[in-house]
Amino acid sequence: MTNEFQTLSKAYKLIYYGLMLIVLAVVIGVLGGVMAGVAAGAAGAPGGGAFNLMAVMLIAAGVCYLIGAVLMIIGKIRCIAVPPEVDGAKTLIMLAVAFELITVLVAMLGIVESAGGRGIIDPSIKRVVDLGSNLMSIAASVLFLVFTARVARYIRRRDLAANAMLIIKIAVGLIVGVILMMVTTFMLIGAGAGPGVAGGRGGAAAGGLLACGTGIAVLVLAIAMLVLYARLLTSMSTACARYARDEDRYGPDDEVIDDNEDDLDR
Repeated sequence: MTNEFQTLSKAYKLIYYGLMLIVLAVVIGVLGGVMAGVAAGAAGAPGGGAFNLMAVMLIAAGVCYLIGAVLMIIGKIRCIAVPPEVDGAKTLIMLAVAFELITVLVAMLGIVESAGGRGIIDPSIKRVVDLGSNLMSIAASVLFLVFTARVARYIRRRDLAANAMLIIKIAVGLIVGVILMMVTTFMLIGAGAGPGVAGGRGGAAAGGLLACGTGIAVLVLAIAMLVLYARLLTSMSTACARYARDEDRYGPDDEVIDDNEDDLDR
């Protein structure tokens, strides 16, 4: 069983590296857009160097995102090595990987469509496929977190199991926040289309404040979830490696049988 948990430790590292590359891709993409906009504004018109700068930044972001996504998928595939003694974990991770691969396939079809193959999929069917792909992506993430919680409990790290379930709760709050933000946006659009009376303007202002507050809350939740998820991945990698090395020294309730716990950090 030692080899399985060593594999899990390396798998969590791969997922962490992939996550960091995806975050870097997002940062590069945003910075590229901002820098291109500033350059275009300074030049008085878009084009030339501004366009080239944006293209280079977007290509770099795309490469980072692709490598990160591949590392995350490879890491999750390696998690299938989880020992069968971890109750239900293998089924969870296999479902998560299957859903993940389906979403990748749908994304590849989308790239083909945007590259000039329009008409391959009927638009109405494509909308249903995209919705199903998004739901599968969410399901894959939830399944992976539940899998992580099962593994954490097995290696007697209930704190990490609780963190995994906390991330799921934050994700639910994030989804609710996004839905609320969309509803307030539609309310603002409706208020703007209505008569310009004082009551309507007051309602629009209130809706604007609500949308702004919801947007800030969603941003804070997203950052918190990202930080917690990154810490969970690194902690699980370390915990699995320690369990593989010192399996016989672990007792119940997260306690180590040997009083000298310093050896675990070597």
